[in-house]
Amino acid sequence: MDIRQKKESLEKKLQGFENIVVAYSGGIDSSLLLKISHRLKKDKVIALIVKSPFVANFEYENAISFCKEIGVNYKVINVNMHDLAPVKHNPEDRCYICKTLVFTEIINEAKKLGFKNIIGADKYKTLNEAIQKISK
Repeated sequence: MDIRQKKESLEKKLQGFENIVVAYSGGIDSSLLLKISHRLKKDKVIALIVKSPFVANFEYENAISFCKEIGVNYKVINVNMHDLAPVKHNPEDRCYICKTLVFTEIINEAKKLGFKNIIGADKYKTLNEAIQKISK
């Protein structure tokens, strides 16, 4: 599949969603997802930006600036991962622990806002595993 076909496939998938939460990090991949989603769905898209001690301030500020620049609604979720006992001990699976917490917060916020579809640029397997664990 070439890049044009991939873009068309993504757009078709996104068009099928009633509304979309983009788990937005401010990175290139999630910026692309956010921009395409917003172009297709306008006010039925919101970017959820996680603010935590593990996100550099300039990255957080850049994410907000991009949302303002393209005119997309956004909301900041504050997540303090230092309170998680397992993270304090720096185990091998610390990234999974943090991502599970972040995805839990994103899912909870999406539900509160009435959004049903959450997308992100994270590895699909990781996101899918986290959502399955959280949903149980």
